[in-house]
Order: sequence, then structure tokens, then C-alpha cells
Amino acid sequence: MLRSLAELQSVFMVEENAVHFQDITELTKRLLREMLRQNQAQVLLHPVAAQSMQDILASLENEQLDFESLRGSIYRLDALVAAQIPSDNEETSDSNRRPPPPARRAGTLSPPVMQAITDIQDLMSPADENVEPDLVAAKLKLDELYQSLFETMNPLEKSTLLNFYTNYYLSLDDYPGALNAFEEILTIDPLREDMRLRTLRSLGQLYAAEEQWRASIDNYATWRAASLEEDDVVFRGLSYAHYQLEQFPEALSHWIAYMDLQRAEGEDLGRDDYAYLNGLYFTLQDYASALEVTKDMILLFNHPTDWNNLRALYRRLDEGAASGSDADSLNTAQITNDPVFEPATLNGADGEYLPLVAIAPQYPTRAAQQGIEGWVLVSFTVDGVGDVIEDSISVVDADPPDVFNRSATRATEGFKFKPRMINGEGVNVPGVQYLFRWALENDDV
Repeated sequence: MLRSLAELQSVFMVEENAVHFQDITELTKRLLREMLRQNQAQVLLHPVAAQSMQDILASLENEQLDFESLRGSIYRLDALVAAQIPSDNEETSDSNRRPPPPARRAGTLSPPVMQAITDIQDLMSPADENVEPDLVAAKLKLDELYQSLFETMNPLEKSTLLNFYTNYYLSLDDYPGALNAFEEILTIDPLREDMRLRTLRSLGQLYAAEEQWRASIDNYATWRAASLEEDDVVFRGLSYAHYQLEQFPEALSHWIAYMDLQRAEGEDLGRDDYAYLNGLYFTLQDYASALEVTKDMILLFNHPTDWNNLRALYRRLDEGAASGSDADSLNTAQITNDPVFEPATLNGADGEYLPLVAIAPQYPTRAAQQGIEGWVLVSFTVDGVGDVIEDSISVVDADPPDVFNRSATRATEGFKFKPRMINGEGVNVPGVQYLFRWALENDDV
């Protein structure tokens, strides 16, 4: 169960956005109902924020929000809750309202700023579900407020305004604009510590979406240095970013930390979590650890692929022992990181020519966030020892074009095949083809 809006936001930003939309809506509804229930028992929220929660909940119940609309609504709601806009109702007794958290006493929204923010909120997320958001008018009001009052605003007002800028840019998938706004938030002095931490984490996620992996790592690392707690989103983000930079030992250590944290918090780990770990061990040629993970996966999930991997690993380890070689030096094993892809019919005079090692491609962050699915057909040559000749890899066809090509090519580079032998010597096998498929809903894979 999610515990905060900040945690809910992470569902929309991280690499695993392939989570079914129905699952996301159920998580959102449970969180909003709990927050409204707590607010009913003891007033914690400004009426504007509470009404916004009720509107989002009603729209979800009526299935009126798609992925992008829901993401924008949650980001705007989080900005309202963080701002803790004071109520216009002066008759509300202080005895009926819980005092705000100490972190929110540093400032309040002045009447002009409060009115402008309320107007912007109404334009970006109208209370009337039949009224379309007017992002153009919202941007004009944001710019007007920034230009006229930003220099004289207190820290809370500045962070609230900039958060609405990030909401605007994210609703348009304008990640560079959102990055600039988040970076400006960090320049506010003094800045509430919870706001600083949330901003650093958002920067880590957004820089990853822009494939600026070093900047992503730097922001996540700064978050960890400042935070008193660890976070699964941060560990996952660090692991993926280091992986993209081919810093595999670092990727491994952060992924293990992520899995340990999930276990400590009583969360279930999925087969994809173990498959990614197994892929890292294989990349590092730590086949002994890969074997142990494969055994765990069989006990937990009993998936046919894991049984195949287990047999292949034992066979290779036995072959290594028989030849007197170190098991860790083996360069082949049937480690397949869960097919979000599927093989096409591959060429070869004796039928299909399937890889011993098939590394699962990464799901590009931007594609996952936008709900894009597709496939890529690659062609390549396998050399006499079973390796793919990198210069031979080409994309035969793809749908959509140029979205998954890089991910498919990088995965293909790590494939291993049983060498084609003629008269006892390995020969090249040209024109081998493989079809990768990326699917957000892969129950039928």
C-alpha cells in the first residue's frame, strides 16, 4: 500500500511503468480514500486540495482518466498539498484543525499568490469534468506571477509556484522544462528539507528519462546523502543508471539493496526483479551466483524458462569441471531475462538457430512512460565461436521506427549461440534474425 502522494508519483516515473494501468488506478483510489478518511476524522487539508482529491477519485470511479491525465492530476494535487494553502473560511475554529507540520510553518501564501495559484489550479485541473484543461492560459498566468512577484516571494511561495511549473511541463511531457524548474527549486534558500528530497528524487527520475545517466546518479546520490531513510525508487534508479553506463558492479550492489529493502518492508518481489538480478550476475560472469538465483526463482515461480536455465547452467558447470576450467570463466549459459521479447523463426539449414544466451532488452524509459509498445527485427552474423559480430547487426524492420532500435541492438550484442561446426571447425552463420517485442501487458507472453 502506498503511503504518500510522493510514492504514488514514483509509479508514473520509474522504469517499471509497464505496470497495468488498472493496477495504478486501484493504488491511486486506495491512497486517496485513505487520505480523505483521515481528513474527515481530523482536518488536515485545505478545502481546495480535499476537493481536488474527491474530483480525481470520482473521475477514476467513472473511468474518465487515462494514464497521462491521471499522472498530471497527481502531480498537481501533490503541489497543492505541499503548499498547504490556508483556508479563506475565517470562522473555522483552530480547535477543529490539526496544527500544520513544523516544516510548513516557514511561510504561508499571501492572498495575491493564493488567488493566482487557485486560478492556475482551476485552469490545469477544472472541477467540472466537462471542461477541458486550459494549459495555455495556465502557462500565461504562471509566467505573469513569476515575472511580477517571484523576487519578493517567500520560500514557500517560490517552491509552490515552481512546482506548478513542473506540473505544467510534465503534463506536456516537456522533460527539459520540468528539469529546469526542479533545478530552480533547489536554489531556494531556505528550502524545506522534505521538498529538497522530493526534488532531488524527481531530478534523478527525469534525468534518467532523458538518458542523462550521470546526472541521474548524482541527484540520487545527493538524495541518499541527505535522507535519513532509504528508498526503493532511488535504489532502482541508481541500478538502472549504472547499468546504462555499463558500470555493472555498481548496478548489482544497488539492485541487491533494492531487493533487501523490499523484503524488509514486507513487499513482494516479482519474477522480473530476480530476472534482472540474474542478468547482472551473467553479465559479470558470476555463474555460481546466477545458479543460486535460478534455484530461488524455481522455488518461487516454477517457470519453465528457469528450469531450462538451471539445466543449462549445470551442464555448463559440469563441462567446465570436466575440462578443468574455472566455472567463472565460462562464456556461455542459457540465461534469459524474461521475454518481453519473442524469437522470430531464425535461419539455418537444420531449422531454427536459437541462442544459448538471450539477454532481455531494456524497456526505454520514455516509451514506457508514454505507453508505447512495439517490436524490432534484427539481423546479424554469428561467428565461429558463437558470438555475434557487432558490426553485422542491423535493424531489418521496426514498429514504431527508431523507438526500440538501440535497446534491441545492445541486447543482441550479448547473445551467445552454439557454434555452427563444419569438419570440426566453427564457421560464420550470416543472416540470423531475431524478433524483439516490447509489451506493457505481457500476460500472453
